[in-house]
Amino acid sequence: MSMQQRRWVSYIFRYRDYERCEIAGFIKVQRINTRHTDVTRIRMGLKMYKEYPCVCTAYLLLQGQAKPFTTISFMANERDAILSSVELPWNNPLGDGIPFPEYEGILFFCDDGEMLAGIWDAEHQDIRHVHLPFRLPIMTEEQEVQENIPIVTAQQEVQENIPIMTEEQEVQENMQIPEIPTIEIPEEQSDMEQDE
Repeated sequence: MSMQQRRWVSYIFRYRDYERCEIAGFIKVQRINTRHTDVTRIRMGLKMYKEYPCVCTAYLLLQGQAKPFTTISFMANERDAILSSVELPWNNPLGDGIPFPEYEGILFFCDDGEMLAGIWDAEHQDIRHVHLPFRLPIMTEEQEVQENIPIVTAQQEVQENIPIMTEEQEVQENMQIPEIPTIEIPEEQSDMEQDE
């Protein structure tokens, strides 16, 4: 974006395996003049549904780098657009000397693995080359199939070979009284027989 442009809107798309899919929200960027400095107001609306509480970290994108700037929390069973507003300095939003218009977009990564992005620079729509601290591997079909094959440990294998008993069989096995070997003890002679 040019430094002169004061506002713009970008769609947020859901990404699966780094491929752009359906629209999942919007980003509105506006430059606001204050007494001391110009401020970037970023309004974000995400169309989401989370069964469990979830946190999404928002990253500003610049030349393949993802720089975190805020988080958005979702409640369990929360639906539709979640509006979040953040204000950052226009000329130096992250304290690294880079003005806001030089950034290419915003990437959202949720702690449940969902990834979304709103990218306003048309040349940087492909997010495969973004360096992320949580880089997700892109799996081939063969790897996906292998991942779905359960791995059986030696302990599980042993447990699998143990026959499974019904409750009735267990009770019967516990009720069986083990045979006690009998030992023949020679009868003792009575005292009278010993006297003779």
